[in-house]
Amino acid sequence: QLQTVENQDVKVVFSSRGGIIQSLELKNYKTYFGTPLFLVQPNTFRTELSASINNTKVDLYELYYQSEVKSKSDTTEIVFSLIDGNGNYFKQVYSLPKSGFEIGYRLENKGMVNQFSGENLSLHWKAILKPLEKDIADSRNNTTINTYTVAGDFDYLSERSTDTETEVYADPIKWIAIKQKFFLASIISKNGFKGGEVSTSVNIADTSVVKRANSTLFISKEEVVNNKANFTFYFGPNEYNKLEAVTTGFSENVYLGWPPVKYINKFVIQPIFNFLVSFGWHMGLVIVILVILLRIVLLPLSYSSNISMAKMKVLKPDLDLIKEKFPDDMAKAQQEQLKLYQQVGVNPLSGCIPVLLQLPILMAMFYLFPNSIELRQQSLW
Repeated sequence: QLQTVENQDVKVVFSSRGGIIQSLELKNYKTYFGTPLFLVQPNTFRTELSASINNTKVDLYELYYQSEVKSKSDTTEIVFSLIDGNGNYFKQVYSLPKSGFEIGYRLENKGMVNQFSGENLSLHWKAILKPLEKDIADSRNNTTINTYTVAGDFDYLSERSTDTETEVYADPIKWIAIKQKFFLASIISKNGFKGGEVSTSVNIADTSVVKRANSTLFISKEEVVNNKANFTFYFGPNEYNKLEAVTTGFSENVYLGWPPVKYINKFVIQPIFNFLVSFGWHMGLVIVILVILLRIVLLPLSYSSNISMAKMKVLKPDLDLIKEKFPDDMAKAQQEQLKLYQQVGVNPLSGCIPVLLQLPILMAMFYLFPNSIELRQQSLW
């Protein structure tokens, strides 16, 4: 049986075979080609939850479940249950709020999981990422798997690599995210996964696929037995403001540059940009106003640099005379130049330093605009 549930932002189709998300559509976004934007589809997104029972591997996402839909306040719960003749059960419970891109997911057990052998259950994600944007080369260069450990370490697979990239994690993992340029498919564990492995691969000749992304995560059997296996799915836009509220480190999925550029973006450029966007103006006007504001802020540095360069321009004839006077004695020529600088109060570096101080701010805008989903498919005017 298929069960369709939706809120303001997503439309989700659940299947009683496996108790899984069969398809997920972002209702307020379209692909570049104008078609509905799906982050999960049966032919592109394969999931597996495997366990060992009597030395036999069983995929719990291939079994057939009883399904039930409940309403709790503003949240819709979808419950998939396996129940044996002794009253033991294994349940998958999804929670969809009235808006947003987060889907709660928890595993409930009474007696059934206790029969599994081994310490962990293995959760596998296999995704074939189809083009969502016009430029497939740019899409490939911005598609990867990001990982965040319980210890607070952010890691990622090389985005620009054309080889198969693999990383194995022995330490507990807080979340992983299959990141495309503007969208994420992610799973977050409340207590952390017990390690895992992620990989990406690409076939440059196949323009129908951006990349293939695979991940394996280990879920503690003890947590499932004790009903402590709680997770959150995030299927939605890679938008900095939304990601900050999801979980620790999740905003790292939006690349804002290297320090100190990253912190200038995070605490200066991004807040101003978001403030201007909130007025609902066209993006061209937002960018123009943002540039004007930054030019005003940088005016003292620009003024200082221009004054210094003007002084150096005035001194150029005198500097040329010194070079002519001591053509074969560079040390003497430099001494005379320094005396001249001291006499007129000019520092030759004072024109360069203001320019260097402006570079991090300009670089911050260079990283911000290409990674801002707010600019996706927007006209300038």
